[in-house]
Amino acid sequence: MRTYLVALILLALAPALLLGAVTTWQVGQTDQRVAEARLASTARALSTALDREVEIASTALATVAASPSLQDGDVEANCPQAAAAGQAFGGWVALLQPDLRQEHRQVL
Repeated sequence: MRTYLVALILLALAPALLLGAVTTWQVGQTDQRVAEARLASTARALSTALDREVEIASTALATVAASPSLQDGDVEANCPQAAAAGQAFGGWVALLQPDLRQEHRQVL
């Protein structure tokens, strides 16, 4: 008799337990999708910000590289412009000779 009573209680509770398990699983899946969407959004924002910073640095360096004094080989005369370019993107610029030797100081 006791066995039948336990079986009856389990059969009565089984749908509720199953519904609770399915609901918990669905909530977990929804939370995971929301977290993934937030991470993707953050990654896109960081990528955009990084692209912007690289573009700023690239523009500043292209400006320095196009300097007539640098084209004529007068690296030292270009130090003030290189310093300004380095400050524009929050970094530093090292002026190199055509053979890639750094004979001049880093421009901060």
